[in-house]
Parts: sequence; C-alpha cells; structure tokens
Amino acid sequence: MTLPIDNPTVVHEQKRRALSPYLKFVRNLDSETSLKTRIEHVAYDIFEDGIDWLVDALVKAGVSAGVSIPASHLETDKTVRDGIRRLVNTGNEVVVHGYRHTSYMETPYETANAELTAIISCFDSRLGVQPAGFHVPFMRCSRGTVQAAEEHGIEWIVGTEPSDVDTSISFLQPESPYDLQLFERGNAGPAVTERMAETAEGGSLLLCHPNIHAVHDARKSFAAFLAEGSFVKPSTAAADETEQLGLLLDCFPPFQVR
Repeated sequence: MTLPIDNPTVVHEQKRRALSPYLKFVRNLDSETSLKTRIEHVAYDIFEDGIDWLVDALVKAGVSAGVSIPASHLETDKTVRDGIRRLVNTGNEVVVHGYRHTSYMETPYETANAELTAIISCFDSRLGVQPAGFHVPFMRCSRGTVQAAEEHGIEWIVGTEPSDVDTSISFLQPESPYDLQLFERGNAGPAVTERMAETAEGGSLLLCHPNIHAVHDARKSFAAFLAEGSFVKPSTAAADETEQLGLLLDCFPPFQVR
C-alpha cells in the first residue's frame, strides 16, 4: 500500500532525496568556487521579498515563460500561491518540479506515481491548472518516473531521457552554462546576461533563476535581457512550433532550511 504524501516516513525520505544529491554536487565544486551563490540559492525567498519586479519585467517584455514549482510550496505558503497566481494570470505556465525538490534518478514507478498524483491534485486545487511539463530536479530520472509522468498527462520533461525507455514524452535539455553557474564563477549581472544571450543562439530551452539575479542586485540586467530576447513558453518549444527559445524560470530553493 502506498503511504500518503504527508506521512512522516515519506516526508523524511523526500528530504533525503532533496539533500543528498545537492550536497554531493556542492562537494564536487572546485575549492576556489565561492559558495555565496549556492547559499543564497537555498536561503533567499524571492516570494517573501516580493516578485513585482519579475512580473513587471515579463509583462513589459511581452514574454511568457514556464515556472518550475515544487508542489509543497503551494500547499504550505500563501505568499507563494499568490505570487504564482500572478504569474499564471499574466500568461506564464506552471511546470512540475517535484512534490519537493527531490531526485528522481532512482525513483521507482510506485513512488513517482504517488507523488505525481499529489502534485497534479495540488496544482488543480490551488491554481486550477493541469501542467504539461515536468522539470526533473537534477536533470535525471528513472524509467519508472517517465512511465508515471506519461500516465499523468505530462507531455515533456526537462532532463536527460533514460536509456531503453519507450515513451511519447519529449525531452528538453537546457543550455549550459546557465545563470546560477555563471554567477558563482564571479560574473556580474550584465556579464551573465550577455553570456546567456550568446548561449541562447540556436538553443531550444534556457533555464534561468530570477532569485539569484535578485540577490546579486541584477534585476535590471535580467529585465533588459528579457526585453531584448525572443522567448516562448517551454510547451511551445517542446512542440517544435517555433524556432524561438523556450524560457524556464526556477525561483525556488533546492531544499528548505527549517
């Protein structure tokens, strides 16, 4: 029998799946790399600080993007719900990013299915939307996760396609290096967006972290980047309906400090 999503054992396992791969990643960073950006990625709350600047920048630029959302934030935080509703109401699409920001690298079908059931229900009850995309944390997922995603109506996944999987789901790979990586290498906002613009040429999907631009005092350069570019929602890019670049915004921390 599948345990409910809020069962303490399930919650603990989800937290382990969130924390373990992230700490492994940080451990492998070059010793000279400043941890400031990664610390802020965990600690800073863009919704608590206010997302007016981001909503205004998207509207002014005429850009509609995808927004990656771990469902647990919608369940527990009214400020997040209000902020996401504003983004949805201005033409952006919501994208599954796990129930929590957990690894799906080795997740069995039963676990992925239970979590996606809870996620889809949450998106419907809290936002009144049915997501088409799944931004897999850490960009890798199991075959069981793909099977569960397809059964839940997911049409595209941001991440690497597992080997030996038979699916109708499209897989999108974001361009690299992305903004968070560029900031942690010591670049300032304008240099980051300039490199992002270069990376975007000929690509299919750009992954951006507006929360990191905010903590690096780079809101203006990010807004200018949106205004100067030509972007579409990831669903449009996944359907091969345009040569424009899909834009995916990830505003949430990889795990929460309690």
